[in-house]
Amino acid sequence: MAPDPLELAVRENATWCDIVCRSHRFRPDADGRVWWSDRRTPSLYPDAITLDPTVTELDVLRRIHDASGASVKDSFATLDLAPDYRVLFDATWFTRPPGPVAAGAGDAFERISDKFTFGAWRHAWGGPADVLLPGLLRTAGVTILGARTPDERYDRGGILHHTTIGGTQVVGLSNAFGRVTDVALAAAAQAPDAWIVGYDDAAVVAELGTHGFSACGPLRVWWRD
Repeated sequence: MAPDPLELAVRENATWCDIVCRSHRFRPDADGRVWWSDRRTPSLYPDAITLDPTVTELDVLRRIHDASGASVKDSFATLDLAPDYRVLFDATWFTRPPGPVAAGAGDAFERISDKFTFGAWRHAWGGPADVLLPGLLRTAGVTILGARTPDERYDRGGILHHTTIGGTQVVGLSNAFGRVTDVALAAAAQAPDAWIVGYDDAAVVAELGTHGFSACGPLRVWWRD
């Protein structure tokens, strides 16, 4: 049976969020319907992720620390958490089946392998410095890619997470910055035998569509002020 691209994208993303939380010594949990942490997660990472479109609001909120600052990744855009929560953003899941990419795709990218270049990469990424920890450099299945300008500054990059879901090889793309199309093609070049999955703004996903990627569903992130 062919894999469900949306299921691959959702479950890979939950696995990646789990890795980031555990790098901070958190102990999240999951039951096949919801992934969650009962402790407040690092900045930019949700307290809960729905893994099944039939999950209810109560299924999610009873598992997390439901207070100011809590966030929920509504993977299928099916929840209504208003008025206590507001929509932080909407996005679109994307996937690309295994297959070759154009010659040279990804050639400009290098693997980040030490904490000093990782520091420069994180600065270029622009997120909080205390979220992505150097321990990720030693985490199995994680590859951090960056491309430099002629003056040696990183202007494009992303994190690849290689895993297996139901026997299918999957690479999740996250924390991308710069021209996302370049980063996504570099991911496909790194892992031509795997599905590439991730999410981004609908306009970015539409651009990816000219390179073999497809939109596979909406998602929504809710935030409690």
